[in-house]
Amino acid sequence: MLARRSSLLVAIGIGVMAPVGPAAAQQTSQADCSADPAACGKKEFERGVADYQKGDYASAQQHFKQALAYRPHPVVAFNLALAEGKGGLLVEAVARLDQVMADPRSSATLKASATRERDAFAAAVGAIALESELSSGVEATVDGAALTGSPPAIQVNPGEHRMVVRVDGRVVIDRPIAVKPGERVRLAISREREVSVVVPPPPHAAPTPKPSPPPPPAKGIDPIWFYGGAGLTLVLGGVATWSALDTRSAYDDYKAALPTASQAEIDRRVSDGHGKETRTNVLLGASALAALGTAAVGVFAVNWGASETSTTVSLTPGGVALSGRF
Repeated sequence: MLARRSSLLVAIGIGVMAPVGPAAAQQTSQADCSADPAACGKKEFERGVADYQKGDYASAQQHFKQALAYRPHPVVAFNLALAEGKGGLLVEAVARLDQVMADPRSSATLKASATRERDAFAAAVGAIALESELSSGVEATVDGAALTGSPPAIQVNPGEHRMVVRVDGRVVIDRPIAVKPGERVRLAISREREVSVVVPPPPHAAPTPKPSPPPPPAKGIDPIWFYGGAGLTLVLGGVATWSALDTRSAYDDYKAALPTASQAEIDRRVSDGHGKETRTNVLLGASALAALGTAAVGVFAVNWGASETSTTVSLTPGGVALSGRF
């Protein structure tokens, strides 16, 4: 592949800038580039060709850039793109070849070569993308360059890069990311959610009532239904509390592992965390419904007996709290 590209590079170069002999080279070295930029451009171009053929792509890039500054031409830009691509600057090479293909001075042969080389380089370009459930306040950069689009992403050359993600100005990710040729790395973040569950205290044992005459018959259901509902609410509240603590523990483990975890491990932990969060929300909803239902039964349906009995029902996020005087 190197031999094919080197041959193409020299052939195109000769078509635009003829090689010079020793006398001409000496004359060029003494020329004032401001008075004769074409001669200086030719010299830089030939140096770039020589370095490219030796495999010194960094030096070839510098010479081709100088040649391009002296004499802008799509052939010089094409050779510079080859040197950039072979030197690992694939994103830059693809962008430069796009310019060559759009240049009206490019011949059909040059455009065909630029298209072929561009496709080869583009296939090896990597990418880093960010997925977030947050609608605003997220700023992400890779090597200082901002991610754009929806979802935010950026094309990168293969190798190691530094990614920084801020949420409302606070750094939540600052880590190196290694990208292989053609690989798309995806990171996901979610806002920290505080889960606060209030568990009602266990009911105190009621004192032994004094003997009293039987109360007159009254309408309403037996209080045992209310106590059964309160017990169910207490159980659901306890399970919801355990689920919330388990969710928080999983999130703390995720934050601790984030700087060193692999992408697959991050994805697994995020998915597991969402599942735990959903479970907690369902349990909290069930606890609230049970509490409301129990309160409604206690207020509107239960026959609490004589007027000497007073009962207070207090709703909490995790269940129902009872206090009374019998």
